[in-house]
Amino acid sequence: MEKENKEKTKWTEIREKLNQNYEYDDTWEQAIKLFQERLKDKYFKPIQLIIGVKRNKGEGFSIVTLQCALIEMFSAFRQGKIHIQKNAKNMQNYEYKESTKIFTSLLLEAPIFKDVFWQQQGKKNREINTPYNASDFYKYVRCGLMHEARTKENWCITSAPKGIDEKTEKCFIKTESGQNKIYRTVLHYKLLEYLDNYSDELRQDTPDGKKLRKHFARKLDHLFDFQPNSNYDWWTE
Repeated sequence: MEKENKEKTKWTEIREKLNQNYEYDDTWEQAIKLFQERLKDKYFKPIQLIIGVKRNKGEGFSIVTLQCALIEMFSAFRQGKIHIQKNAKNMQNYEYKESTKIFTSLLLEAPIFKDVFWQQQGKKNREINTPYNASDFYKYVRCGLMHEARTKENWCITSAPKGIDEKTEKCFIKTESGQNKIYRTVLHYKLLEYLDNYSDELRQDTPDGKKLRKHFARKLDHLFDFQPNSNYDWWTE
């Protein structure tokens, strides 16, 4: 709780300097570092500790459950979307109730998922849900783990076979004997790669970079329990 309070205090100081300011500077870098350190302390380092046990006795279920939480979180940050439990009739345009679209959108767009859930077809065209279907991953892996503490259908979790460099391997799903095997440690390093890539995008002084920073600030506000406030224009959208 002490660390959480320190993080909130830090964001409280930072946010006052960022309101109406979307030009990347040292203050935005402080916000990015706060985000990175929080995720590494609360998710990536614990995942690495579980991986380090090397028992292969089922710990992959815990690892991929955490990874699914990260996937939805990354997508929600990117879009500036906030999950709600209340009646959907009164939703703001930055709120969402159903997770399916948020979760699968990252699978179908992020470069780390290229040749897993989408493939490039020429310079401008993409084919989605190939070779693996993002909705199937959501239903049979994410929802299976979150709601029933298991994977479903022909999806399973495993460590990568010997000979595969888990830090550099591009594809974290392989089909063998009719089973879609998720290499949980490969996915760990792919998500670390995404964190680095997303952080770099947040630093870009482009229209897309500014939009990402606006969504980022809104999500940090919500993360640290700041209520929507039209005085901060990242809430006015």
